[in-house]
Amino acid sequence: MRWFNFILSHSIFVSFCAGALVYQTLLLLSLPLNPALFGMVFFATLSAYNAYWIICKWNNDKKNQLPLRFNAYSAYFILFIAGTIAVIDYLWQMPYFLLLVISATVLTFLYVIPVLFSESFIGFKNLGFIKTILLALTWSFFTVMVPSIGFIKTHFAEVVGLFLMRFSFMLMLCIIFDSRDMAIDKIRNMPSLATSVNKKSLLWIMIFVLIGYLISLIWLNDFIKNDRYLFVLMSCGGLTFIIYLLAIKKRGYYFYYFLVDGLMLFSSLSVYIATI
Repeated sequence: MRWFNFILSHSIFVSFCAGALVYQTLLLLSLPLNPALFGMVFFATLSAYNAYWIICKWNNDKKNQLPLRFNAYSAYFILFIAGTIAVIDYLWQMPYFLLLVISATVLTFLYVIPVLFSESFIGFKNLGFIKTILLALTWSFFTVMVPSIGFIKTHFAEVVGLFLMRFSFMLMLCIIFDSRDMAIDKIRNMPSLATSVNKKSLLWIMIFVLIGYLISLIWLNDFIKNDRYLFVLMSCGGLTFIIYLLAIKKRGYYFYYFLVDGLMLFSSLSVYIATI
């Protein structure tokens, strides 16, 4: 259990989920499998998330006037360095991904800004939706645009449909996490979509995002023409909404970092099973 907690708390599990979404993209677009793509996205996610946790922990320790203890940061720092080195190595072998990785890094940095300068965002609470959208956009960009880089020009409509579907799916997951962190984010002056609206409005937003997800799926299926994919992905969308309703009540650590994050892995596995 200790190692399982480590895998969850240091973003190893969510990095596997990111790699699984890359695999799903390749399956949906009928592209050849490329282990290097999985590796690059896995390590990029590992690096980005551990950097994010370092910043969050440092920011909280600073606010609470706690002493800086290197051993409290060491595992995050080691994984951040290891992930960064691995991404650089992949880019050395595949330099044509450099611009995309830089773009995703910029999006990630924009997402982290409210954490670094939370005091400066007191007057921007109504713009909290930008932070939530940025996270969903970053995930969608990295798990759709990177694996389809050589496919976009010839199959633009399919890639756009998949991007919209992935963005809607990731936005639903982000809303679930936002609703969990709403009280803490208000205290820390870190605006999000959940802090910008009330619970009833958030429910309606979730419903509209789910509808957008289903519409983008139907559009995507006009090109890929695979009703099994359509069925399993629609089912995943419905399951995500059910989990959002369950998350209205207070839930524990594993609910969010295993079950909610695991929806990405479940969605990818569902598509794989549909190919058998």
